[in-house]
Amino acid sequence: MFIWLLGIIGWILGSFLLGSIVFWIGSLIMPIFSFILVYFDLAPRDMHFTFVKEGTGVIVMRGGEFDKMIISWKGHIIDPNTWDIIKVSWTKIRLFGGLRFYGIYPFQKIGHYQQRWAHLLEDGTVKKHDEELYYVLLKTDYYVFELPIIGNNSAEDINGIPICVRLVVPIRIVNPYEAIFRPQRWLAAISGTIKPVLKRFVAKFRYKEDLLDMRAGKGIEDVQKEKGIVKRQDDGEIVSENKMGDDLKDQFWQELKKVFPEGQIQGGGQDEECLRIYGTLLQKKGTDIFEIDTSTEYKKMVTAEYEATQKAKMTVIEGKAKGKATTNRIIDPVRNIAKQLAGITKQDEKLTRKEEQRISGYMPEAWSNFLENKSIEAVKPTDKVIVTEGKGIGKTVARDTVREAIRQETSKKNRKEEITENAKE
Repeated sequence: MFIWLLGIIGWILGSFLLGSIVFWIGSLIMPIFSFILVYFDLAPRDMHFTFVKEGTGVIVMRGGEFDKMIISWKGHIIDPNTWDIIKVSWTKIRLFGGLRFYGIYPFQKIGHYQQRWAHLLEDGTVKKHDEELYYVLLKTDYYVFELPIIGNNSAEDINGIPICVRLVVPIRIVNPYEAIFRPQRWLAAISGTIKPVLKRFVAKFRYKEDLLDMRAGKGIEDVQKEKGIVKRQDDGEIVSENKMGDDLKDQFWQELKKVFPEGQIQGGGQDEECLRIYGTLLQKKGTDIFEIDTSTEYKKMVTAEYEATQKAKMTVIEGKAKGKATTNRIIDPVRNIAKQLAGITKQDEKLTRKEEQRISGYMPEAWSNFLENKSIEAVKPTDKVIVTEGKGIGKTVARDTVREAIRQETSKKNRKEEITENAKE
C-alpha cells in the first residue's frame, strides 16, 4: 500500500516536471499496478475491497453499526430496504468474480461473529465447527441438533430408556440482517426452540420400534394408553395419540409448527412447507431423526439379558434332548416288551383304551425282563466263567429261581384279569 502511494505521488510529480510522456506512461502502468495491489493485497486483508464467495454474503459495519450487506449468489439479489434475499431470473455478470469494493477502511469494516454448529456431510458423518465467521452462508445447509446422554437430563423414550438423539434440519438464511442482529445468535436461538420440542416428542415413542425408522410400530396403542398418552375423540372415546403406521416425520413437523407464530409458516416453492424464524427458513423436506442410540449401560443390560435368555433356552433344549434319549434308550424298549407280553402288535397311535390298560398291566414284568437283559449284557465273558464256580453258582441259581417265580406270578395275574374282562364282555 505504501509503495502504491509513493508510485502515485511519483507519477503526479513526474508529469509536472518531465511532461506528458511520463503522464501517459503512468496512465498505462498505474491501473495495472493498482489492480495487482487490490487483488493480491487489499482484498485478502479486507481493506477497502473483499472477496465474497458464491452463495455467501458479507456484512459491512460503519462505526460499529450495520451499514449494508453485499452478497454473491447467481440468480439472487438482496433488497436494500428489507434485506431479504430475492430470487431473480437474470444474472449479473461481474468481470472480477467475487471481488467487491465495500467502502473506505477503517471507517467501514467487514463484520464478523462467533458461531458454533454441526452439520451433516454427504457421506452421512457429522462435522462440528466453532469458528469466527466473516461471511453469512446463504445456501441451504443441513444443521444437526443433538440431545446427548447427560445424567438425569438425558432424553428418554416412552419406557424411560435414556437415548441420544440427532435431528437434522435443512436451514437457509433468507434475511441476513434478521439472522445476525435480531437474536444474539440465530442458530443458538433456533436450537433452544427445537430441542425442547424434540425431547417431548421422543418421550411419546419407543426408540427401537418407532423412532429408528420414524414410523409408529406394532403395539404403540397399548403402550401409549398404559402411559396416559391419550386423546379424546369427538364421540367421547379415549384412544392413544398414535396408531400403528403413523408417519412420525410429519407428526414432528406438526409439533414444530405449534411453537412458531402462524404468520411464520410459508411455502418453500416446491409444495413443501417451511417455517421462517429469525431470518431463516426451516424446511420440512429433509427434517428427520437420522440417528438414535442408547447408553452403554443399557446396551450391557440388554446383552446380559439376551445371553441369559439364550442360556435358559439351551438348558431347556438340552433337557428335552436328554429326556428323548432316555425315552429312546429305556422307556420305548420296556413298552415294546410289555406289548409283546400282551400279544399286541398295533402301532401306538392306533391302540384302544382297553389295549393301553393291558399293556400297563404287563409293565412290571416287562421291566423285570429288561433289567435282566441289561444285567446279562453288562457281565463280561470272564465274569460268566467265574460266576459258575464255587458258591457263585448257587447264588446265580437262587437269583434266577426267584426272578422266574415273580415272572410267572405276574403273568398268571395278568392272564386272570384278561379272562375276567373277556367273561364280562
